[in-house]
Amino acid sequence: MDWVLLSVGSMLSAELLLRLPMDRSLNGLKVSAWKALSTIKSTKISDHWKELVLPHYALRIFTASFLSFLLLVIALVPAAMILLVAEQTGVDVMDSVINARGLVFSTLVCILYLVIRRAVGQFNVQFPVKNSSSVGSGQ
Repeated sequence: MDWVLLSVGSMLSAELLLRLPMDRSLNGLKVSAWKALSTIKSTKISDHWKELVLPHYALRIFTASFLSFLLLVIALVPAAMILLVAEQTGVDVMDSVINARGLVFSTLVCILYLVIRRAVGQFNVQFPVKNSSSVGSGQ
């Protein structure tokens, strides 16, 4: 039972990670860090200007990092809720989560879920839809 709960929590967290704007947050972090680094390395920019602009980049980097952390915490909420419910019902899932075998199992479940999800998404089945004009005309 604990492996089933661990699987469900892993799949829910993986799905949330896909749906949350994590890539946008991490991309903003990367862009701000590269801009700050190129500003520091540039010999064409005066030290005075660097002192003025670098705190703005630092704030952007901090904000993007904090947002990424919050999104990661939000993605882990379903797994945490399943663990809390399991502990309340007497199922000892925490031992499966903490040890290396549980971490490997959870990672493999996530990878398998994402591979299956992608394969199913490629074969998007379109069902034929009746024309709305032919519904009331008796055709």
